[in-house]
Amino acid sequence: MVIENTISVGNLITIGSGIILWIITLVLAWSKFDTRMTMLEFRVTLIETTLEKIALILEKFTTSEKENVLLKTEVAALHANYTKLNDTVEELRRGKGWIQTGRYQGVDAEYPRTGNN
Repeated sequence: MVIENTISVGNLITIGSGIILWIITLVLAWSKFDTRMTMLEFRVTLIETTLEKIALILEKFTTSEKENVLLKTEVAALHANYTKLNDTVEELRRGKGWIQTGRYQGVDAEYPRTGNN
C-alpha cells in the first residue's frame, strides 16, 4: 500500500468540507421533501373531508327529492278527492242523489202519499 505524499492538509480540508456540504444538502433536501409530503397529506385529507361533505349533501338532496315526489303525489290525490267531494256537494245542492220518483220533486216525493191527510 502506497500513501501519496502530495496530499496536503488543505486537500483534506477541501474533501472534508465537500462531504459536510453534501450531507447538509441531503439533510435540507430531506426536510423539504418531508415538509412537502406533510403538506400533500394535509391537502389530501382536506379533499377527502370535502368530498365526504359533498356526498352527504347529495344524499340529503336525493332524500329530499324523493320526499318531494311523495308529497306531490299526495297533493294530487287530495286534489282529486276534493274535486270529487265538491262535485258531490254540488249535485246534492241541485237535488241529485236523493231518493226521488221524478225529476226535481224534492224530498217530499220520497214516499208515496197514501191516506186522507
